[in-house]
Amino acid sequence: MISVSSKEDATLLNQWYKLDSNNIPSLYCLQPVSSIFTNFTNRAHPRLMEEDQSQWWETMGKLNRAVRVAASELYQQGQFTAQDNHRYNWSGKSNQIKDFIVEKNYFFLIFSY
Repeated sequence: MISVSSKEDATLLNQWYKLDSNNIPSLYCLQPVSSIFTNFTNRAHPRLMEEDQSQWWETMGKLNRAVRVAASELYQQGQFTAQDNHRYNWSGKSNQIKDFIVEKNYFFLIFSY
């Protein structure tokens, strides 16, 4: 996996993202939540399920931050283009809006007024 400046971030990313070398090109895939938080969907034990879900939300925030920091660092090192960095540092909703604008060719309409 890529080099990140924080050892905690590196450990977290290595725990949650595994290399899929069967894919061409190879890529890192986020592991299913329930593979680490085994009670994430365990309705038979609501308290355990709630604990795992809470831990997942906390972990997801840390993962999000780690990926964004790593993307920014790679951009500063010249290993990422501005577009690569942008992909990881925009929110999903922002990307959906951008894709919609480009796909529907509304860019001109929005910025021409």
